[in-house]
Amino acid sequence: MVMVVEVTTSCRSTDHRIRAEKPAAYAQAGIPVYLVIDRERREVTAHSDPLDGRYRASLPTPYGDPLALPPRSPSPCPPRPCAATCAEQPGSSGCIDSRP
Repeated sequence: MVMVVEVTTSCRSTDHRIRAEKPAAYAQAGIPVYLVIDRERREVTAHSDPLDGRYRASLPTPYGDPLALPPRSPSPCPPRPCAATCAEQPGSSGCIDSRP
């Protein structure tokens, strides 16, 4: 998985999970980038560089400004000989290869 993208909501409990609980869970799982689209603050925050259950970098960017994403690390998915977009079959490792 390259990243997770979520949009904040007006529901306080869901909003709390997106801002507080999910970053720790995704960092612990090793998700390289967690992107939060914050409707209330009108900004997008890129959390990156997971280590020991937290993201070491968080970059908030106001709506309309260019968003700098961290460089992509090599895919954990093994290369496959595909001429078009491929996805693993249900029940497999779940890797998705979107390379042509």
